[in-house]
Amino acid sequence: MKLDGFHNIESIYESGVSKVYRAKDSKQRNVVLKTLKNPDPSPLEIALMQSEFHFLIEFKHLDWSPVTDDEENIERLLVSIKDVTALRIFEDKAKKQERELTRINKILSIGTEPFVSFISQAEGFLTRMESIKSKESDEEKFRATCAELHTFKAVSRKYHLDDLSDLIHEAENVLVKQNLSGHYDEKTKFECIDAIKSTVEDYKKLLFMWLNPAQLESKQNHQDVLWKFRQKNLKEAPNIYSTPDLISVTKEYFCAVAGIFISIDEEAKSISNKLSKPTPRLKIQSLDVFFTKAVEQSLESIFLHPLSNSLVHGLESAEERVRAGKPKMGTISIMMSLEPNGLKFIYKDDGGGLDLVKISEQKTRKPQCVDQIAESIFFSGLSTTKELDQYSGRGFGLDAVKSEIEDWGGSINVVLSNKDQSVTTKAPFSYEIRLPNHHFIAINLDEAA
Repeated sequence: MKLDGFHNIESIYESGVSKVYRAKDSKQRNVVLKTLKNPDPSPLEIALMQSEFHFLIEFKHLDWSPVTDDEENIERLLVSIKDVTALRIFEDKAKKQERELTRINKILSIGTEPFVSFISQAEGFLTRMESIKSKESDEEKFRATCAELHTFKAVSRKYHLDDLSDLIHEAENVLVKQNLSGHYDEKTKFECIDAIKSTVEDYKKLLFMWLNPAQLESKQNHQDVLWKFRQKNLKEAPNIYSTPDLISVTKEYFCAVAGIFISIDEEAKSISNKLSKPTPRLKIQSLDVFFTKAVEQSLESIFLHPLSNSLVHGLESAEERVRAGKPKMGTISIMMSLEPNGLKFIYKDDGGGLDLVKISEQKTRKPQCVDQIAESIFFSGLSTTKELDQYSGRGFGLDAVKSEIEDWGGSINVVLSNKDQSVTTKAPFSYEIRLPNHHFIAINLDEAA
């Protein structure tokens, strides 16, 4: 039915409230009809509706009562129709204000500076999503998109932005199911990305509307200038700063590695709680090393992937650990050391290790030896998990980590604890991550003293 150039679509619910959607064209009409079939639309559907379409909606409250004769036979119905559009608009505005207040509370609980950091990471994600357009094949675009989505979901989860991480998780589901059916569509992908972008923009508007991140700009400018100075002089001076003045400047304007470990500890507690597993003990052997904010953000994101793998796949449940004669609480250890050409991290957990049998079964490229089977966990799309969830990324997480580290000029490798490891048993292992000198500053407090 058309009225004044609009398609009218009416849906009457048991409550007696009728929604009349006045869609301007058949495209809008189809989206409305699809949404009406699901009385409880998903976060992604809601975001797509809000970001792409603007409807003129009229709400009518329908009520009726029967008129009967002496024998209780219905002779006619008395129907009343009341326009409640103004009331519903008011209720929608109240819900929007409630949503904004919830998000403002999130920002305040996170803190202005960390949240500015999150916005920076979000903008980096959106920029990289744009660059994926240049890839040649749909398969390359799909894999790169999944890797970026899984990484950004972990970042959003780290900041406890559940509405955003749920949105990204659903976008992953949509794209993976579409790809499995053989109908991968770039248009659908960008609809998903637009919905995510819209939510990020909402958070960003609230940040600048109600808080004042401008005070952070001075510190960021100082950091940029000092880092450029340091990069220029890196070949002429050692990478280890030991003079009191340089140490003071470094501590004031750069990010200590301790901040990354605090973030890992908080995320370990959060994931363990959601998985109903004991929170593992975090054992750190650290150094006085500092990074720019951008490198710190990237390292936090990088460590979230092996951390998730440890908690989901590596560390056993408390009952399994006790049966195996292990302490009820698992241990994750991170050790750092300086090498002539850079910085090395060794990350490991005391869980069961890699399931080499399952890994070898997943590969179409048959590895030649146990070490190659272990290294194949970095292959794009390799996953031993059947179900996609908030912490399992269909084999795109470690692929994304390896690509980012190698883009920096660094490396990540799997090192098996047992050199005579059999392919038929689980293999304890560690990750070795190396960063070149130009990505960090190390200070020597002993010489400075």
